[in-house]
Amino acid sequence: MNAPTHFRFLSADDEADVLEIFDALKTDYEFPMGGSWTTEKLAKEFCQSQVAGALQQGELLAFVIFRESADNAEVMFLATRPSAQRKGIIPSLLKWLAQAFRPMRPIWLEVHAQNKPAIAAYKKAGFVQNGERKSYYSDGHSALLFEYKPLQ
Repeated sequence: MNAPTHFRFLSADDEADVLEIFDALKTDYEFPMGGSWTTEKLAKEFCQSQVAGALQQGELLAFVIFRESADNAEVMFLATRPSAQRKGIIPSLLKWLAQAFRPMRPIWLEVHAQNKPAIAAYKKAGFVQNGERKSYYSDGHSALLFEYKPLQ
């Protein structure tokens, strides 16, 4: 039986685990990452933004780095440890974030148009597509824009 997954906001003590997940993904990820992400850029974003994570038995399984404004929150980067992918962790983490952070604020994110598993996860979490950035990624594909709108 799997241990329960719990969610919390991450601190500087968790940065190495976040970077470990990123490093595991950056060389073997099926889709290009928007924004030319590097380990250094992610470390800087970790320090400048807020971060939430999903953990199981003390191991970080997934994280979401986001920035807040007066009106919304924008997901800057999110990732799941390769061994934990396609297990429903990201939808659960995003739902938790939507309730724990600012229940009355929308959350925005973007995704590679061909990343069907991620699109399905975002829809499962209650996000709806509301736009597209044509030819955004280095492979020429579009970025789909998604928004979570809380019930008012």
